[in-house]
Amino acid sequence: MGIDPAAQGLVEHHETIDIIGDVTLWLRDLEDAWQQENERRRTEVTRAGSHATWDFDIAAARPVAWEHFTVPGHRPKWQSTDAVLENAANGRRGVGTKNHCMHGKDAII
Repeated sequence: MGIDPAAQGLVEHHETIDIIGDVTLWLRDLEDAWQQENERRRTEVTRAGSHATWDFDIAAARPVAWEHFTVPGHRPKWQSTDAVLENAANGRRGVGTKNHCMHGKDAII
């Protein structure tokens, strides 16, 4: 799949299963992951502190609407962008991921 497990914070582990043989597994300490998430700095933008707000109804299920607003590949469908380039520091979308929206000769990061 082209994913580097060590870069994702996973630890290599080996086991022997009688009907399979030697198996390499990758583990993550969920307690450590939980602590890191709880200690992470959060930024909350309130309605009063926002630059602009939009209020409108969308005739779609919440998960469908959320996906269209948060998945970079869907952004050209509603924001008049030519493309969205995604830069994820650890190779997967998450905290720290940056999206670069291309608008013809203009760009919004």
